[in-house]
Amino acid sequence: MTIGILWFGVTAWICLHHENRWIRIQLSGEVERGVLFAEQALAAADFWKRSSWFGGRGRHRLLHEATELAYQKQKSERMGEDSDRVERIASLRERVRNLSRADPLVTSGSIRPGRPLPPPLPPTRRTPPPLPR
Repeated sequence: MTIGILWFGVTAWICLHHENRWIRIQLSGEVERGVLFAEQALAAADFWKRSSWFGGRGRHRLLHEATELAYQKQKSERMGEDSDRVERIASLRERVRNLSRADPLVTSGSIRPGRPLPPPLPPTRRTPPPLPR
């Protein structure tokens, strides 16, 4: 039983690490565009911060929407673009921009614009491997 629990824990950690990395990759373009700030992108990529309600309802919604934007961008890269997905990404981008500006950490001055998003470590490729046919 101990080996099973250890196996589960290691598997969960690996999955969360990969999820963190691809969310950071997908949101890096949004930080460069000014849709959200680097600290917000890092928080969206962090499972524990994204899952926490300590930041308040508005911050939780921002992190959820930013994660959904990253997921839709990843899906678009892997499965190809279609008009519905492009429209969904544009809609999410606008919602994230509005939520980002209303974030309590931005309005209080804790988050300041201009900080670049650090690359995920170790360096990864920007595009995922092709899906098997």
